[in-house]
Amino acid sequence: MYFKFRYFTDGCCDYTITLKNHQLSMKSYFVPSFKRTIDAQKATQFWDQVKAIQLETWKDSYNNSNLCDGVQWGVKVRTDFLIKKIEGSNDYPDGVFFVEETPIFNQLIDAVAFLLDDKNFLKDVEEEE
Repeated sequence: MYFKFRYFTDGCCDYTITLKNHQLSMKSYFVPSFKRTIDAQKATQFWDQVKAIQLETWKDSYNNSNLCDGVQWGVKVRTDFLIKKIEGSNDYPDGVFFVEETPIFNQLIDAVAFLLDDKNFLKDVEEEE
């Protein structure tokens, strides 16, 4: 089971979070990077959240070509229930070229925050923009 989430904004943050089986890692230029093992229960709860988001219904690309700076994001999933790669630039699922994140995208961020044990993950970024 594999999950990778990347979130990048100019001058503000650059996160790459990867879960491979039970090995969780985060790389960032703005906060300390880490690697750690998560327990099976937490992994199961995370994958249940991912299933509930229904990434299989998302398009492969969300791109607002009217903006050149802003937020770039991506998610890759390889599991027994889904193989999917999704990328976005200043656009989100269930949005019509909205620069602001949508509720369904925020569910993805909440799932990543759960995985990281950081309920404030990307909350400070949203306040700064």
